[in-house]
Amino acid sequence: MSQACDAIRSLWDERPSHAVILGSGLGGFVDALEVDVALPYSEIPHYSPTTVIGHAGRLVLGRIHDRPVIVLQGRCHLYEGHPRAAVEFPIHVLHALGVNRLIVSCAAGGLAPDWNVGELMIVDDHVDLQFVTALLRTDEPRQLRGRRIYCEAGQADCLRIARQAGVPARRGVYVSVRGPNYETRAEIRFLRQLGDAIGMSLVVEAELAARLGMQVIGLGLITNLCNPDRIATADGDHVVEAANQAEPRFRKVVSELLRGQD
Repeated sequence: MSQACDAIRSLWDERPSHAVILGSGLGGFVDALEVDVALPYSEIPHYSPTTVIGHAGRLVLGRIHDRPVIVLQGRCHLYEGHPRAAVEFPIHVLHALGVNRLIVSCAAGGLAPDWNVGELMIVDDHVDLQFVTALLRTDEPRQLRGRRIYCEAGQADCLRIARQAGVPARRGVYVSVRGPNYETRAEIRFLRQLGDAIGMSLVVEAELAARLGMQVIGLGLITNLCNPDRIATADGDHVVEAANQAEPRFRKVVSELLRGQD
């Protein structure tokens, strides 16, 4: 990890307290930044690549509203064959660089029957169905269950900003599955009992960040609807296209959130 941090610090000497992880199709958010450095993951020691459509695979270092911020333009996923440690590695790097506030985002399928494509879900809590056990050191706390992972004040700020900006948004529970397959009709009926939206990422990063003491805000952009009685075609291209179209809404909320945080 120290080699990765040294590589980043050799190119950028800011001390950011905020970072943003961008999900599928949300990479356009970096256009809101004054970019100092755009570093491909392949040039960062021990950093795992991403092979997923809609993930550029770059660490973008810059400023927004005169605030230094690190933006991860894409992520690696468990379903790509990466171990949990590889998904967690960027969070350890961010923490070592001084980041204490993390906005982690994803594209998500709407489980609740009243969702619309393009709406923003502010993650209130999650259900982890990825079934990949975290390997904790003996000196780390072993219990997150029962603790709030997502920052309640940050959720309220997101909701207020979205309403002021006219962006449709509400809180919800995110169900995280391993993937990369999409769900059957029977699975959708079951999953609707557990949460409001579904995806294949976010929780590993959020849980580790919370364990490290970061304030975590989770955002899911609804890119497709999971209706067991009206199955629609869902694939990576469709998800990315829907996210690209709605990304300006996401950008508006997140950039204002970064403006207001101390």
